[in-house]
Amino acid sequence: MQLTEQLAKDYQYFFNCARALTHNEDVARDIVQEAFLKAQKTRAQPNGNYKTWMVRIIYTTHFDSKKRRPVLELTTDIPTTGNQLKQVQATELGERINAIRTQHPHQEHFDLFLDYALDEVSYRDV
Repeated sequence: MQLTEQLAKDYQYFFNCARALTHNEDVARDIVQEAFLKAQKTRAQPNGNYKTWMVRIIYTTHFDSKKRRPVLELTTDIPTTGNQLKQVQATELGERINAIRTQHPHQEHFDLFLDYALDEVSYRDV
């Protein structure tokens, strides 16, 4: 059997190996395709088990492509301290409460309940 036929027959096996390395199906497909091209271009025949030889090509292709991929940089908008995170959560909660409040048919009742729930007004004052 020719190498091309063997590669086509065992594609799913090689794809699973690449997906295990990358944890991403699209990147795994690209790596397997690139590894197949490398295997077909090489004049060397595998010594021993051809699957082991092919997995080694996939492995090196993965790490070579990893070096070429851009590194994602974290933005400074991400809260880094507990206080910043609480501020973001409070802002989001406030926006949600305000959206509900404006849709409530009895806004003044909702405002009284909200004041009571936030411990700003006692039960007697309500």
